[in-house]
Amino acid sequence: MTHTLVTVQGLLARAGTPADVFGPLASADTLRQRFRALILAAHPDHNPAASDAANAACHALNEWYAAAQRQLAAGVYGTAPRIRISSGPREYVGYAAPIAGELCDLFPAEADGGPVLLKAARH
Repeated sequence: MTHTLVTVQGLLARAGTPADVFGPLASADTLRQRFRALILAAHPDHNPAASDAANAACHALNEWYAAAQRQLAAGVYGTAPRIRISSGPREYVGYAAPIAGELCDLFPAEADGGPVLLKAARH
């Protein structure tokens, strides 16, 4: 499929996970190829009349690419998260099984590209 800035913007607007942006992947090489095709279509040099929109799309693509690389490395790319919590401007997403305790469960998760541990009390 040949992408344009408009198709990339539509893809990014609907995306909720890296798999929504890059589709199913067999390897990191496939990810790199798909990223390059999308970034080429959205690059400001190819869209001088819409440079602000192109810059925003490239920034978003870079963030999704980094997230996809982390998920591929962790072996969770394309899987549904076990936990997703939004609190104010932050979103926490976890794919690993929780660590069960007597009073609460601990969920390994990610926020802002870094690891966090979410504590969920049981009733």
